Amino acid sequence: MRYLVPLLLACVVLVAAGPARYTGTLYLTKRDGTPTFTAGVIDKDKGTAWATFDDGEYVLSDGGNGWGVLYLNLNPKKLADNDNTAMYAAGYLEGAMTWQQIWDNYKNYYFGWFSDKSVPKKAKEFFDTNLKYARDQIDKKKGDTYWSEVDLLMNQFDGLLDGYNSVADSDKKLTAMDFFMINGNGDMDDILDSLGVSVTEATRKKIHRNRETLPGGDPLPGFFNDHCSASIRVLPNNADLFFSHDTWSSYDQMTRIFKHYDFPLSRAANEADATRRISFSSSPGFIASTDDWYLTNKGLAVFETTTEFYNQSMYKQIGPGNCLLSFWRSMLANYNAKTGPEWIHWFEQQNSGTYNNQWMIVDLKLFTPGMAALPDNLLWITEQLPGFCTSADMTDFLRKDGYWASYNIPYFPYVYDISGFKAMYDKHGDEYSWSKCARAKIFARDAPKVTDYAGFQKMMNSNDYKNDPLSDGYPDRAIMARGDLAKSFPVPSGGIDSKASSYSRALKLECDAINGPTHQSLPVYNWNTFDSVPHLGQPQEFNFDWVAMTPTGDQSAVRASFPHAMPALASSAVPRQEPAASVAEAVLPVVENLLAIL
Repeated sequence: MRYLVPLLLACVVLVAAGPARYTGTLYLTKRDGTPTFTAGVIDKDKGTAWATFDDGEYVLSDGGNGWGVLYLNLNPKKLADNDNTAMYAAGYLEGAMTWQQIWDNYKNYYFGWFSDKSVPKKAKEFFDTNLKYARDQIDKKKGDTYWSEVDLLMNQFDGLLDGYNSVADSDKKLTAMDFFMINGNGDMDDILDSLGVSVTEATRKKIHRNRETLPGGDPLPGFFNDHCSASIRVLPNNADLFFSHDTWSSYDQMTRIFKHYDFPLSRAANEADATRRISFSSSPGFIASTDDWYLTNKGLAVFETTTEFYNQSMYKQIGPGNCLLSFWRSMLANYNAKTGPEWIHWFEQQNSGTYNNQWMIVDLKLFTPGMAALPDNLLWITEQLPGFCTSADMTDFLRKDGYWASYNIPYFPYVYDISGFKAMYDKHGDEYSWSKCARAKIFARDAPKVTDYAGFQKMMNSNDYKNDPLSDGYPDRAIMARGDLAKSFPVPSGGIDSKASSYSRALKLECDAINGPTHQSLPVYNWNTFDSVPHLGQPQEFNFDWVAMTPTGDQSAVRASFPHAMPALASSAVPRQEPAASVAEAVLPVVENLLAIL
């Protein structure tokens, strides 16, 4: 449902040098009530929702760490009347407090999908139909457990939209479709390709055809097609358990927010009934991670890497009806699952066949440091394709090898074959092999050598393509790709962040994260090289280090006021990058470079 809620917002921010901080409390006085916002106050007694947002996307010298961090809480004392209203309030508060970051993120994503063109008619129809399907099912299946949970997320989604529009500048208002598209960004490529309308993908294929390693026009796995690296490491004698995830994507997607949600809804009689505390890496305007990286208070760690499919006939199974996009289903699973099999059960329903990933679910409750043997069900994976998911307990890999690694190639033979990887391997060789591709060999060489957490972080943020014979001189054949350093066709794409945690810290929903392309042994990334590519809201240079993310971080009220509702920046902060006078002006150098190469 949608609540029309006029809201007078004022925000308090820290105006000293460094990242801005916003705090506030939202009040609901009745079941279908009108929220009232009080800035600069965290009222845990009477407030329905409260939040702190630290905007850390600034240069290092001004105290920035590359991450925005959002702490968003609902008050269990105020939730007895209507959980849907509470979720709406949570979304509303987030949308209002992060509106500028949402706008920046939306503009960056839109340019990456459509350049300066309008949304293609077929794509708009797909998203319209799919969102209508979800709303219709919610209305038709009142009382159904599954769709009641979808309803909670839909109310959060609606609140996010309304909260944003309540404070956004008049020329920056967004629609439900705009929000739906950015939340479905992981699904977008498959949707556009299935409709035959992907300008972005057509450009990618032209670029790939110029790479001498793959004559014949087939895409080489790398920073254009691949999306993430991940690993789980169990130390000798089961002394500890580490896990990590690197996001690979376009650099214009480095406007990031790490989110800590605490939503103790009334339909959970007690905390044992359902997950309501989740910490996850995310982006402005998202209700899910989409990297993906989640820690839940049910002791689950959940992350994925994307597995492309090259079997073009599978696109026929993708349609807007009878399915939910991936971001809905991942959050449904996170909120309701206590084990790996339960997570998969929730996720595989309403399979959209888009954003097809290999998901890893680590059940930390089953691990004890120094235990004699690893129990079954510690690690489950599931691999999705249009029409089905294939899943299994993979704990035996941890027992035998001491690690599991994931790098965009399916493990299960049936998934590998039917998705077209087998045909690509037969045609092009080892870079399409689960066991012989560069990253498989790098993990096999390096993961067993990891003996401490610092060494694990170093491995997961590594790229030594100039010296590592397994990389063969390619900056995308590494655990953290650097597409901007490629010789033949440098592009602003590759690894954009790393997250890592250990057994004891993950149980407390704690981890470490670093935003930006790896610079352990490579130059720090600076937008000077690709300044014509829109990257609103981002620092010019990504010279950041690992940052501890904790759900109990400092949420104290700020110490100074700002004269209007929700400013883009504190007065002393580094100015945001503004768009070029026209999109054509912005992209002209990129197009000229592309045409020269093509």
